Amino acid sequence: MKVNIKTVILGIAAVCLLFFSCKQGKNNIMDNNSKIDCVGKKVYFPSELKCFNQDKELSKSISDSLLYKTPYKILIYMDSTVCTDCKMKINGWQSLIDETKIIFGEQARFLFFIQPLNVNMVKAKLLMESFEYPVFIDKNFELDNNNQYLRQFDYQGFLLDNDNTILLAGNPVENDKVWESFKTVINGNKPVDGTTINLSDHHIDCGAVKSGETYEYVFSIKNTGQNDLLITRIQTTCSCTAHSVKSRRIMPDKETQIKLVYKASGVGNFTQKAFVSGNFPNSPLELVIQGSVVE
Repeated sequence: MKVNIKTVILGIAAVCLLFFSCKQGKNNIMDNNSKIDCVGKKVYFPSELKCFNQDKELSKSISDSLLYKTPYKILIYMDSTVCTDCKMKINGWQSLIDETKIIFGEQARFLFFIQPLNVNMVKAKLLMESFEYPVFIDKNFELDNNNQYLRQFDYQGFLLDNDNTILLAGNPVENDKVWESFKTVINGNKPVDGTTINLSDHHIDCGAVKSGETYEYVFSIKNTGQNDLLITRIQTTCSCTAHSVKSRRIMPDKETQIKLVYKASGVGNFTQKAFVSGNFPNSPLELVIQGSVVE
Protein backbone atom coordinates (compact mmCIF):
# COMPACT_ATOMS: atom_id res chain seq x y z
CA MET A 1 0.00 0.00 0.00
CA LYS A 2 1.39 3.38 -0.99
CA VAL A 3 1.74 5.82 1.88
CA ASN A 4 1.13 9.50 1.28
CA ILE A 5 3.85 11.24 3.30
CA LYS A 6 2.03 14.58 3.24
CA THR A 7 -1.11 12.97 4.70
CA VAL A 8 0.89 11.29 7.47
CA ILE A 9 2.58 14.58 8.43
CA LEU A 10 -0.74 16.44 8.51
CA GLY A 11 -2.25 13.67 10.63
CA ILE A 12 0.58 13.83 13.17
CA ALA A 13 0.27 17.62 13.32
CA ALA A 14 -3.48 17.36 13.93
CA VAL A 15 -2.97 14.86 16.79
CA CYS A 16 -0.33 17.11 18.37
CA LEU A 17 -2.58 20.14 18.06
CA LEU A 18 -5.49 18.26 19.63
CA PHE A 19 -3.26 17.08 22.51
CA PHE A 20 -1.93 20.59 23.12
CA SER A 21 -5.42 22.11 23.01
CA CYS A 22 -6.75 19.55 25.50
CA LYS A 23 -3.81 20.17 27.80
CA GLN A 24 -4.34 23.93 27.61
CA GLY A 25 -8.04 23.50 28.32
CA LYS A 26 -7.28 21.32 31.34
CA ASN A 27 -4.78 23.85 32.65
CA ASN A 28 -7.31 26.65 32.27
CA ILE A 29 -9.88 24.68 34.27
CA MET A 30 -7.32 23.91 36.96
CA ASP A 31 -6.28 27.56 37.13
CA ASN A 32 -9.87 28.72 37.53
CA ASN A 33 -10.59 26.15 40.23
CA SER A 34 -7.36 27.00 42.02
CA LYS A 35 -8.22 30.69 42.06
CA ILE A 36 -11.56 29.85 43.65
CA ASP A 37 -9.95 27.44 46.13
CA CYS A 38 -7.38 29.96 47.37
CA VAL A 39 -10.13 32.05 49.00
CA GLY A 40 -10.43 30.99 52.63
CA LYS A 41 -6.86 29.71 52.84
CA LYS A 42 -4.35 31.22 55.22
CA VAL A 43 -1.12 32.85 54.07
CA TYR A 44 1.97 31.95 56.09
CA PHE A 45 4.70 34.57 55.89
CA PRO A 46 8.40 33.73 56.24
CA SER A 47 9.84 34.54 59.67
CA GLU A 48 13.19 35.68 58.30
CA LEU A 49 12.96 37.84 55.21
CA LYS A 50 14.82 40.98 54.18
CA CYS A 51 12.78 44.13 53.68
CA PHE A 52 13.96 47.19 51.77
CA ASN A 53 13.06 50.84 51.48
CA GLN A 54 14.41 51.47 47.99
CA ASP A 55 18.03 50.23 48.28
CA LYS A 56 18.30 50.37 52.09
CA GLU A 57 17.64 47.28 54.18
CA LEU A 58 15.24 47.89 57.07
CA SER A 59 15.74 46.56 60.58
CA LYS A 60 14.02 43.32 61.52
CA SER A 61 11.81 45.13 64.04
CA ILE A 62 10.46 47.42 61.30
CA SER A 63 9.90 44.60 58.80
CA ASP A 64 8.22 42.42 61.43
CA SER A 65 5.88 45.26 62.41
CA LEU A 66 4.43 45.28 58.87
CA LEU A 67 3.18 41.72 59.40
CA TYR A 68 1.40 42.51 62.69
CA LYS A 69 -2.36 42.18 62.86
CA THR A 70 -4.40 44.90 61.23
CA PRO A 71 -8.06 44.72 60.09
CA TYR A 72 -7.03 44.12 56.47
CA LYS A 73 -3.86 43.49 54.51
CA ILE A 74 -3.43 43.78 50.75
CA LEU A 75 -0.74 41.37 49.61
CA ILE A 76 0.86 42.19 46.27
CA TYR A 77 2.78 39.10 45.24
CA MET A 78 5.12 39.10 42.25
CA ASP A 79 7.12 36.13 41.01
CA SER A 80 9.44 37.94 38.59
CA THR A 81 10.90 34.96 36.79
CA VAL A 82 10.62 36.73 33.44
CA CYS A 83 11.13 40.49 33.57
CA THR A 84 11.28 42.43 36.82
CA ASP A 85 11.26 45.83 35.12
CA CYS A 86 8.16 45.01 33.07
CA LYS A 87 6.11 43.62 35.94
CA MET A 88 6.91 46.15 38.65
CA LYS A 89 4.14 48.68 38.06
CA ILE A 90 5.34 51.21 40.64
CA ASN A 91 2.89 53.95 39.64
CA GLY A 92 0.01 51.53 40.03
CA TRP A 93 1.21 50.48 43.47
CA GLN A 94 1.56 54.07 44.62
CA SER A 95 -1.92 54.95 43.39
CA LEU A 96 -3.46 52.11 45.40
CA ILE A 97 -1.55 53.15 48.53
CA ASP A 98 -2.61 56.79 48.18
CA GLU A 99 -6.24 55.88 47.61
CA THR A 100 -6.34 53.46 50.55
CA LYS A 101 -4.90 56.04 52.94
CA ILE A 102 -7.43 58.65 51.84
CA ILE A 103 -10.46 56.37 52.21
CA PHE A 104 -9.54 53.94 54.98
CA GLY A 105 -6.66 55.46 56.92
CA GLU A 106 -4.90 52.67 58.85
CA GLN A 107 -7.64 50.08 58.29
CA ALA A 108 -5.64 48.37 55.54
CA ARG A 109 -1.91 47.78 55.11
CA PHE A 110 0.04 46.82 51.99
CA LEU A 111 2.53 43.96 51.86
CA PHE A 112 4.72 43.91 48.75
CA PHE A 113 6.54 40.64 48.14
CA ILE A 114 8.86 40.22 45.16
CA GLN A 115 10.66 37.02 44.23
CA PRO A 116 13.30 38.32 41.80
CA LEU A 117 16.00 36.80 39.65
CA ASN A 118 18.10 39.93 40.15
CA VAL A 119 17.90 41.64 43.55
CA ASN A 120 19.99 44.62 42.48
CA MET A 121 17.63 45.29 39.58
CA VAL A 122 14.69 45.47 42.01
CA LYS A 123 16.53 47.88 44.30
CA ALA A 124 17.51 50.08 41.35
CA LYS A 125 13.91 50.15 40.10
CA LEU A 126 12.56 51.15 43.52
CA LEU A 127 15.19 53.88 43.80
CA MET A 128 14.64 55.20 40.27
CA GLU A 129 10.86 55.39 40.78
CA SER A 130 11.25 56.99 44.26
CA PHE A 131 8.99 54.31 45.73
CA GLU A 132 9.38 54.69 49.49
CA TYR A 133 7.00 51.99 50.72
CA PRO A 134 8.76 48.91 52.23
CA VAL A 135 9.18 45.93 49.92
CA PHE A 136 10.02 42.36 50.94
CA ILE A 137 12.55 40.70 48.64
CA ASP A 138 12.20 36.94 48.73
CA LYS A 139 15.12 35.67 46.65
CA ASN A 140 14.84 32.12 48.05
CA PHE A 141 11.12 31.75 47.24
CA GLU A 142 10.18 31.21 50.88
CA LEU A 143 6.67 32.63 50.45
CA ASP A 144 6.18 30.15 47.62
CA ASN A 145 7.38 27.26 49.75
CA ASN A 146 5.14 28.23 52.66
CA ASN A 147 2.08 28.64 50.42
CA GLN A 148 2.44 26.36 47.42
CA TYR A 149 -0.95 27.27 45.96
CA LEU A 150 0.47 30.72 45.20
CA ARG A 151 2.72 29.24 42.52
CA GLN A 152 -0.02 29.51 39.90
CA PHE A 153 0.25 33.32 40.04
CA ASP A 154 3.03 35.28 38.33
CA TYR A 155 1.59 38.59 39.52
CA GLN A 156 -1.36 38.76 41.82
CA GLY A 157 -3.05 40.50 44.71
CA PHE A 158 -4.84 39.11 47.73
CA LEU A 159 -7.07 40.78 50.30
CA LEU A 160 -6.37 39.25 53.73
CA ASP A 161 -8.16 39.63 57.03
CA ASN A 162 -6.40 40.20 60.37
CA ASP A 163 -5.52 36.48 60.61
CA ASN A 164 -4.00 36.49 57.09
CA THR A 165 -6.87 34.49 55.60
CA ILE A 166 -7.55 35.21 51.92
CA LEU A 167 -10.88 37.00 51.39
CA LEU A 168 -10.47 37.94 47.71
CA ALA A 169 -7.91 37.31 44.96
CA GLY A 170 -7.18 39.26 41.80
CA ASN A 171 -4.96 41.89 40.27
CA PRO A 172 -5.99 45.27 41.75
CA VAL A 173 -3.33 47.18 39.78
CA GLU A 174 -4.57 46.20 36.34
CA ASN A 175 -8.23 45.37 37.04
CA ASP A 176 -10.46 48.17 38.35
CA LYS A 177 -13.30 45.73 39.15
CA VAL A 178 -11.00 43.72 41.39
CA TRP A 179 -9.92 46.89 43.18
CA GLU A 180 -13.53 47.99 43.66
CA SER A 181 -14.29 44.57 45.19
CA PHE A 182 -11.35 44.95 47.59
CA LYS A 183 -12.60 48.39 48.68
CA THR A 184 -16.15 47.16 49.13
CA VAL A 185 -15.06 44.42 51.55
CA ILE A 186 -12.78 46.78 53.51
CA ASN A 187 -15.69 49.23 53.73
CA GLY A 188 -17.88 46.69 55.53
CA ASN A 189 -19.22 44.96 52.42
CA LYS A 190 -20.74 48.13 51.02
CA PRO A 191 -19.53 50.48 48.28
CA VAL A 192 -17.70 53.64 49.31
CA ASP A 193 -20.19 56.52 49.66
CA GLY A 194 -20.31 58.73 46.58
CA THR A 195 -21.00 62.39 45.93
CA THR A 196 -21.57 64.80 43.06
CA ILE A 197 -19.25 67.51 41.73
CA ASN A 198 -19.18 70.70 39.75
CA LEU A 199 -16.14 71.45 37.59
CA SER A 200 -15.13 75.01 36.72
CA ASP A 201 -13.85 73.91 33.33
CA HIS A 202 -12.60 70.64 31.88
CA HIS A 203 -10.66 72.28 29.01
CA ILE A 204 -8.18 75.15 29.09
CA ASP A 205 -6.94 76.82 25.90
CA CYS A 206 -3.36 77.76 26.71
CA GLY A 207 -2.78 79.69 23.49
CA ALA A 208 0.86 80.16 22.47
CA VAL A 209 3.52 79.11 24.99
CA LYS A 210 7.31 79.42 24.70
CA SER A 211 9.47 76.35 24.34
CA GLY A 212 11.57 75.69 27.45
CA GLU A 213 9.21 77.57 29.77
CA THR A 214 7.01 76.07 32.51
CA TYR A 215 3.31 76.94 32.82
CA GLU A 216 0.69 76.28 35.50
CA TYR A 217 -3.04 75.77 34.94
CA VAL A 218 -5.66 75.37 37.69
CA PHE A 219 -8.96 73.48 37.61
CA SER A 220 -11.47 73.94 40.45
CA ILE A 221 -13.73 71.10 41.60
CA LYS A 222 -16.61 71.70 44.02
CA ASN A 223 -18.30 69.04 46.10
CA THR A 224 -22.03 69.51 45.48
CA GLY A 225 -23.16 66.31 47.24
CA GLN A 226 -23.83 65.28 50.83
CA ASN A 227 -20.78 63.04 51.38
CA ASP A 228 -17.10 63.92 51.43
CA LEU A 229 -15.47 64.14 48.01
CA LEU A 230 -12.44 61.85 47.75
CA ILE A 231 -9.83 62.50 45.04
CA THR A 232 -8.23 59.07 44.93
CA ARG A 233 -6.03 59.12 41.84
CA ILE A 234 -4.62 61.59 39.29
CA GLN A 235 -2.79 60.39 36.18
CA THR A 236 -1.34 62.44 33.32
CA THR A 237 -0.67 61.33 29.79
CA CYS A 238 2.94 62.55 29.71
CA SER A 239 5.82 63.05 32.14
CA CYS A 240 6.14 66.63 30.83
CA THR A 241 2.94 67.44 32.74
CA ALA A 242 3.07 67.23 36.54
CA HIS A 243 0.09 67.55 38.84
CA SER A 244 -0.77 68.54 42.39
CA VAL A 245 -4.00 68.83 44.35
CA LYS A 246 -4.80 71.22 47.19
CA SER A 247 -6.84 68.65 49.11
CA ARG A 248 -7.85 65.06 48.42
CA ARG A 249 -10.74 64.98 50.90
CA ILE A 250 -13.28 67.79 50.42
CA MET A 251 -16.30 68.36 52.63
CA PRO A 252 -19.74 69.08 51.13
CA ASP A 253 -20.11 72.54 49.59
CA LYS A 254 -16.32 73.02 49.61
CA GLU A 255 -13.90 72.93 46.68
CA THR A 256 -10.36 71.92 45.81
CA GLN A 257 -7.95 72.91 43.06
CA ILE A 258 -6.01 70.61 40.78
CA LYS A 259 -2.92 72.19 39.28
CA LEU A 260 -1.31 70.95 36.06
CA VAL A 261 2.27 72.07 35.45
CA TYR A 262 3.35 71.84 31.81
CA LYS A 263 6.98 72.00 30.67
CA ALA A 264 6.84 73.20 27.07
CA SER A 265 9.32 71.68 24.63
CA GLY A 266 9.81 71.51 20.88
CA VAL A 267 7.60 73.50 18.53
CA GLY A 268 4.01 72.79 17.47
CA ASN A 269 0.56 72.03 18.82
CA PHE A 270 0.17 70.11 22.08
CA THR A 271 -2.63 68.42 24.00
CA GLN A 272 -2.08 67.15 27.52
CA LYS A 273 -4.62 65.34 29.66
CA ALA A 274 -5.10 64.44 33.31
CA PHE A 275 -7.52 61.79 34.54
CA VAL A 276 -8.94 62.37 38.02
CA SER A 277 -10.52 59.42 39.83
CA GLY A 278 -12.75 59.65 42.87
CA ASN A 279 -16.10 58.81 44.43
CA PHE A 280 -18.21 60.71 41.91
CA PRO A 281 -20.19 59.71 38.78
CA ASN A 282 -18.34 59.14 35.50
CA SER A 283 -14.98 58.78 37.23
CA PRO A 284 -12.30 59.29 35.99
CA LEU A 285 -12.78 62.95 35.11
CA GLU A 286 -10.82 64.17 32.08
CA LEU A 287 -8.98 67.50 32.26
CA VAL A 288 -7.40 68.91 29.10
CA ILE A 289 -4.84 71.65 28.43
CA GLN A 290 -4.22 72.51 24.80
CA GLY A 291 -2.18 75.07 22.89
CA SER A 292 0.81 75.69 20.64
CA VAL A 293 4.50 75.75 21.52
CA VAL A 294 6.53 78.46 19.80
CA GLU A 295 10.24 79.33 19.90
